Amino acid sequence: MEAQISISIPVNQLIKSIYTLYHWPETVAHTIKHGLIAGLNQQPKSLSKMSRDAVGYQWKNLFLPRETQIRMRYKGKYFYALVENDEIIYQGRVVTPGSFVKEIAKSSRNAWHDLWIKRPTDKEWESADEYRNGKNEEK
Repeated sequence: MEAQISISIPVNQLIKSIYTLYHWPETVAHTIKHGLIAGLNQQPKSLSKMSRDAVGYQWKNLFLPRETQIRMRYKGKYFYALVENDEIIYQGRVVTPGSFVKEIAKSSRNAWHDLWIKRPTDKEWESADEYRNGKNEEK
């Protein structure tokens, strides 16, 4: 018989971690370090709240919760997309960060440099690069 262990993890942290592992396997270490360990001492939330918290778009090692706004400024004009459920929606269509930027600029560009993010709990816009580099952990 194989050895087993039991640990207590809040369900919302487990849901986020499984979602992350399923969609972006390269974030395993980040998920364990920042997701599971950080959540070990949190109090469980109601199931409906947990379900809402776990929904969003996983962009590499950056989780964008639902209702996160994404914008790009190009030639003096702002373009906006929104995270709905687990997708990014721009003009009624599903896009990725890269395809959003490419559609606006009509050329390949680095979405990390061109996009700005405003999560539902944020008061101000932050560059995607700032989030990616860990300067602005989830609030």
